Amino acid sequence: MSVPGTDIWLAVVDAFERLRGRKTRDLWLRDAVPVSFRRGLFTLEVANPSAKAAIDARYRDDLEALFRELTGSPVRVQTQAVERINGAVTSAGMGTSTGAGSGTSTGTGTGTENGTARRLPDAVTDHGVAPAWAERCVRSTSNQLAFDAVQRFVLAHDGGFNPLLVFGPAGTGKTELGRMALRKLTEAGEASHPLVVSGETLARDVYRAIRSKDMPALHRTWADCDLLLLDEAHRLRGQRRAQAELVTLMEHVRGRGGRILLLSRHAPQDIHGLDERLVSRWLSGMVVPVGEPDTADRNEVLAAVCATLDLPVDAGVAAAVAARCPGNLTDAVGLLGSLAAEAAARGGALDMERVRRRLDRALPGAAGMDALLDMACTATGVDVARIRSAEKAREVAAARHLVVYLATRSLGLSARQVCRHLGLRSPSVAAYARRQVERRRHNDEGFDRLVHSLQGRLEGAQRDLPW
Repeated sequence: MSVPGTDIWLAVVDAFERLRGRKTRDLWLRDAVPVSFRRGLFTLEVANPSAKAAIDARYRDDLEALFRELTGSPVRVQTQAVERINGAVTSAGMGTSTGAGSGTSTGTGTGTENGTARRLPDAVTDHGVAPAWAERCVRSTSNQLAFDAVQRFVLAHDGGFNPLLVFGPAGTGKTELGRMALRKLTEAGEASHPLVVSGETLARDVYRAIRSKDMPALHRTWADCDLLLLDEAHRLRGQRRAQAELVTLMEHVRGRGGRILLLSRHAPQDIHGLDERLVSRWLSGMVVPVGEPDTADRNEVLAAVCATLDLPVDAGVAAAVAARCPGNLTDAVGLLGSLAAEAAARGGALDMERVRRRLDRALPGAAGMDALLDMACTATGVDVARIRSAEKAREVAAARHLVVYLATRSLGLSARQVCRHLGLRSPSVAAYARRQVERRRHNDEGFDRLVHSLQGRLEGAQRDLPW
């Protein structure tokens, strides 16, 4: 990247801060690195696929408009995610992120000039507080945006990270981030009366108070709340009265100078049946995604879990569980925990041979797919034999797409495994099926509720499948 190109980029970053504010700049552009600027195309390297998706969807038009304003010519902005090499995140002009629980990165800049990184200010270090608590939670490529946002929420919520909403698929570590934030705030004495509740529990409490005609008593239990931690916020969909009470609760907490941390499986705009006032308040703070961890991220998390065990662990155990355990990251951690408990009961080490034998039984196979097919048959009314066949009738194709979606998203099977089970031609067919289901979920609220209920059953039941 040439010096003039870097200078233009820094000018664009300054203009972006004036347009969108410092908190947005720090979150989305702090780790961005300009790669090239030629023939009207500006290439920007970002930290991970989640950052790329957010910038492309929400801020690329702003960046292109600022480039045009500063250069007088149309400039197209192209983003690309960095690649992981030997377990480290690297890119041109960017240092190596430790990614294994230290919560730090070295040499991260917005550009280089004569080999020296030109950095954007770090909102955490600006406050002079070292995030020592970060070593308890693994910072990886898939969660680093949310990780940084939670750090800022803990250290300086008045900087705009209030409320903070973290969303992402099940089993990606959202609850762990919330737990770490709660622990740190409690230790610092900044959350003396926290209210930790799930969306489902909040709705149940509200409707129980309505039936007993004792809403004032529920309000009194909320009176001293200085931290609201709402998990599974997406489960408030369609619960209008509970949503209205949540709006009141959020206003009360913010009025007392408290913090609000929301955890959801979906972004606010993608949750059907939400009160517009609630969506507005959720979007008034910061909304940050958590990506689905890849095998390398799973390996980092499981390696950190192994390091906390009070027994010897053979080399390669974390990598084997990360690569071969079905389900999401939470399931992999649970499997590792059960293996460690068995080893501790025997008084021995967590040896690779026993892990390999357990994983041979844990590989997703016909049992899991058979259960899923029976569930899809009941939900759609399409016979299992028709789903497995090459029939292309609309209702059969829709049922087959649903099976593919649930198998890959909730059971953790790869596209190739699903293709083998259903006799599909190639993994690209599975990708098409997932897109069709996502599109239908977005447009059909009833279908979205059906898929959500099936996901809940599968993601809870897969731990009970015969391993």
